[in-house]
Amino acid sequence: VEVLSLVRYATGRQLRRLFWADTEAGRRLGRHHLAKLTHLRVVSRLELRRGGVRSGSDGFVYAIDVVGQRLIARDSGSVRRPRTPGTAFLAHTLVITDLYVELTAAAREGHLELIGFVGEPEAWRTYNVGARAVTLKPDAYAEWFDAEWHSNAFFEIDLGSEHPARLTAKSDQYVEYWRT
Repeated sequence: VEVLSLVRYATGRQLRRLFWADTEAGRRLGRHHLAKLTHLRVVSRLELRRGGVRSGSDGFVYAIDVVGQRLIARDSGSVRRPRTPGTAFLAHTLVITDLYVELTAAAREGHLELIGFVGEPEAWRTYNVGARAVTLKPDAYAEWFDAEWHSNAFFEIDLGSEHPARLTAKSDQYVEYWRT
């Protein structure tokens, strides 16, 4: 639930990689627990599957369901069933989840110490340009230590759908933010 609150959506394969061993027993245990959490409405399987029917349970896409929302007090008001987003948004979000999974795997293997990771909108930063407030909207932000450096980075994920002028404007905004 905490992972899904960070990244919004994750495939069964991504969740399995985070929580269960890559063995037959680990895959079976992952399927069992995800099915149980789905039955209890802690997580929900979206109607869309990544990789088609041949992907098996790894292709299911999960989101936080109503019980999970209550568990983390995400929306202290009303809770609602997750809806299936558009395919472009979902593909984009799952790439951000891949980034989180890769950083977590690198931390487990001892290549770095992951201090923090947040997705949208927690990664957004508001800054001032003159008297005007501007918001930088990265897709994710992470902070980590490795053998030599304390690093932090904003991440922008583009799956080839953005116009080059928009990418240039976003790059200029990062420079503007850095200057503040």
